[in-house]
Amino acid sequence: MKINESKIVVLIYAITCVLLCMYAFNLPNNSLELGDSINHYLFAKYAFIHPENFLDLWAKPMFVILSSPFAAMGMQAVYIFNICCALITSFILYKCARILNIEEGWCIVLLSVLTPVYFALLPTALTEVLCSLFLAVILWTLLNKKYFLAALVASFLPFARQEGYLILPIMMVVLVLIKQYKFIPLLFIGILLYCVSTYFTFNDALWIIHHHPYNPGKSIYGNGSLLHYINQRDNIFGKYYFIFLVLSIGILVFTRIINIIQNKNDFGINIVVLFLLVGFPIAFFSIHTYIWWKGVSGSAGLIRVMGVIIPYCSLIVAYGLSLIKTKVFFRSFLYYGFLIVFFYKMCMGTLQPLYRNLSNTETRLIDEGIDKMKKDMIPLTGTIFCFDPYVSYALNKDAFNPNEIRQGWDLNLEQPHLTMKKKDLMIWDSHFYIPSITPIKDSLLFNDLLSVVFHKTAVDAYDSSIQHEVFIVQRK
Repeated sequence: MKINESKIVVLIYAITCVLLCMYAFNLPNNSLELGDSINHYLFAKYAFIHPENFLDLWAKPMFVILSSPFAAMGMQAVYIFNICCALITSFILYKCARILNIEEGWCIVLLSVLTPVYFALLPTALTEVLCSLFLAVILWTLLNKKYFLAALVASFLPFARQEGYLILPIMMVVLVLIKQYKFIPLLFIGILLYCVSTYFTFNDALWIIHHHPYNPGKSIYGNGSLLHYINQRDNIFGKYYFIFLVLSIGILVFTRIINIIQNKNDFGINIVVLFLLVGFPIAFFSIHTYIWWKGVSGSAGLIRVMGVIIPYCSLIVAYGLSLIKTKVFFRSFLYYGFLIVFFYKMCMGTLQPLYRNLSNTETRLIDEGIDKMKKDMIPLTGTIFCFDPYVSYALNKDAFNPNEIRQGWDLNLEQPHLTMKKKDLMIWDSHFYIPSITPIKDSLLFNDLLSVVFHKTAVDAYDSSIQHEVFIVQRK
C-alpha cells in the first residue's frame, strides 16, 4: 500500500465517520424509522432482562447479541453500532479490492454510504447493515483462503438476517468447485448451535422451524409488480450508480469467465468473484423480486432490504471506476473531474427523503398525546395497550413486560373494556391498526367505561392523501 493512499484512506474514513455521527445524533426522536427499527432496538435493549430475546428469530439473534451492549445505552448508541458496522464493512472490502487489484477500492466507503438506501439505514436499529458486514468478512476470508473461518462465519449469517440462508448453497458450490470439501459441514455449525440453545431454553430443538417468523404462504401485505425493485432503482442505488453497476457486472463476469477458460490468475479467486461477489447480489435481488411479485414469505416490497447487497455492489462499481480511470482517462486529471461530478450527483440523490410513505406525522401525534397525559397528570401506573412500538420507546417502558406494555390486539374486539383493568390505557394509531384482528375503533371511542384522554387527526407531512389518527382512552 502506498503511504499517500494510506493517509487518504484514513482521512476519508475519519471524515465520513464524523459526518455520519453528526447527522445521526441531530435527528429528533420522532423521526425514527417507524416499526421495525424501534422493535429491533427494544429487543436488544431488554435482552439482558428477557434473555429469550437473544434467540428470537424475528429480532435476528446475531443482531441482538452484538448490539445489545449499545442498545443498553440508548438508540443513539445503536446508531454508532450501525455506523461502525458500515465503516468496517467498507474497509474490509477495500482490503478485498487490493487483493483483486482494483485501484479505486478507496472509494468503496463513499459509494456505499452515498446510496439512498444504505444512507437511510445507518441512523436506525435495522439489521441490513450488520448482514452486509458478515458478507464482507466472508468474502475477505475466502479471498485469503481462510476457508475454515469463511464457512464458520457463513453458518451464522442466517441469524443476522433470514436471507442469509441463501449463502449456504452458494458457499457449498464455491467450496465444491475449489475442492475444499472438508469445510462444507462447518456451514451448519450456526444452525446446530441455535438448535441446541433452543432445546435447553425452550425445550424445542426445532424452534428454528416451529417459530419461523415469515409464513411461506400469502403475505398480508399483498404483492406487486415484477419490476418493483427495478422501478425503485433510483431510490435504492441512485441513478448513475445503478448504470455503472450494471455495466461493471457485465464486464466483471465476462473477464472472470475468460480468465477461467484461459486458466489465468487464481482459479479459486475467479470462482469466489463469480459466485459470491456477483452471484449473491444477483440472487438476493432476484429472490426478493420474485417473493414480492408472488406476495409470499411476508414480503412487503420494502426497498430497504437491498441495503444488504450495497457494499458488494460498491466493490463492483469500484472495479468499473478503475476501468474508466485506466482504460478511458488513462489516469489523467480528467478522471478526477469526472469522479467529483459522479459523487456530487450521488449526494444530490441521497439527500432526498427516502421513506416519504413512512413520515413521522403519526409519531408526532403520539408525542402530543403523551405530552397531554403528562400535562393532565394522568398516571401511567396501569398497563398500556398499543400497536406502535414507538409508544414503548417514548415512555421508556419494557415492551416485554405485560404489566407495562401489551399489544392492542390482546383486547376483546367487541368489548375491549373487559380486558382492561382500572387505569389501563389504550394508545390507538391508524398506521398499525388491522381491523381483522384489532379492537373495533368505535368500541374504544364510544364506550361508557372508557374515557377519551386524547384524540387528534393530521394529514401526512409528505402525502396529503394519507390521514393519520391517534387517540388515547383510559379504563374508568
